[in-house]
Amino acid sequence: MREQRRSDGRYVEVDVDRRRAARHGLNIADVQEIVRTAVGGVNVTRTVEGLERYPVNLRYPQRVRDSVERLKLLPVITPGGAEDVYEAVREGAGRRVRPIAMTAATLVAGLAPIMLGDGAGAEVMRRIAAPMFGGVVGVAVLALAVVPALFLLWHRRRVASAAAAN
Repeated sequence: MREQRRSDGRYVEVDVDRRRAARHGLNIADVQEIVRTAVGGVNVTRTVEGLERYPVNLRYPQRVRDSVERLKLLPVITPGGAEDVYEAVREGAGRRVRPIAMTAATLVAGLAPIMLGDGAGAEVMRRIAAPMFGGVVGVAVLALAVVPALFLLWHRRRVASAAAAN
């Protein structure tokens, strides 16, 4: 990617490495469309002010569009990008396993004597501890399994709807 400044404007010249693009499931037209959208933006809707209609253009900020180096760093979601997101979610959930498991284990260890006790007042204490025990286990399962799975489903739906819109 190179920038050219000429008297009639500024241009970005993009040399697409076909093999690298193909590895990510992209062709030259896809890459050109990504650059065109990043630099020139895309009209997302129209606004009506009285009898006049104006397009609403969505594009990256000027500081990003003015720098070829910053343009090179822009994230691109490719058809294989869902796999990258899947790996990121797995890694993020994996990092959370130890702190969540330690917290849950500490609370379960603290509640176990109350749940298993049979001394005076144990029945009342068990009724108080049971919802806490269930909540700790439920939150651990929610944080480690349900939330990452819901995020992946949401992301896949978002990517699919974006692809359908294009």
